[in-house]
Amino acid sequence: MQISKRDIKLLILLACILVLTASYMFGYKHFGEKRHTVEEKNSILQEKYNDLSAKNANREKYIQETEANSKKLETLTAKYPSAVTVENEIYFTKLLQDKTKAVVMQMTYTEPETFYADSEAGTSTGITGYKAVSTISFEADYASFKKAVQYINSAKSRRVIDSINVSVDRTSGKLSGSMAYNDYYLDGADGKYEPDTIPAGASGAGVESIFGKLVTSK
Repeated sequence: MQISKRDIKLLILLACILVLTASYMFGYKHFGEKRHTVEEKNSILQEKYNDLSAKNANREKYIQETEANSKKLETLTAKYPSAVTVENEIYFTKLLQDKTKAVVMQMTYTEPETFYADSEAGTSTGITGYKAVSTISFEADYASFKKAVQYINSAKSRRVIDSINVSVDRTSGKLSGSMAYNDYYLDGADGKYEPDTIPAGASGAGVESIFGKLVTSK
């Protein structure tokens, strides 16, 4: 079988085309894709490098700010007790009456509920914040009512008035209503629980019998 020179040239040209196509498909294109991937990684790394370089340039500033914020956090958390119990609330109500002359007719106390957890803030402080709501029904004159509001807001433990409902007797000028306030405490913080100590013989701190005088039959 004889192949003409023209056919040989065509075969050579076809072989060159196949070699170029193979080189592009398995060489240039492959390395081009890898180059694109490497460039993307380099771009990400460059952004991280620029960010870290900027932070490193302000390293001392960040350290000082972190230390200052840590001290502020310690000061703030120290103002909160580590627990609030129903005993605390009962005695606080008794002191509220003594200090303001308002008469508390009824008091209710709800079980504490979580209002803060370190997992929600993305930190690892180990602190959990709780809130307990106390509601009192009271009778008072206007002066005593204002003293009661001030007494609650200035309490040693963190107390915040949540709501007030008041009505006035137009004839006597006496006020009656209800007030709800929130008690906050932080479990896991530096604050300590301080149980209330009732002084011996404190006025109004107790009665001989909660059932009153007994009537004996003759």
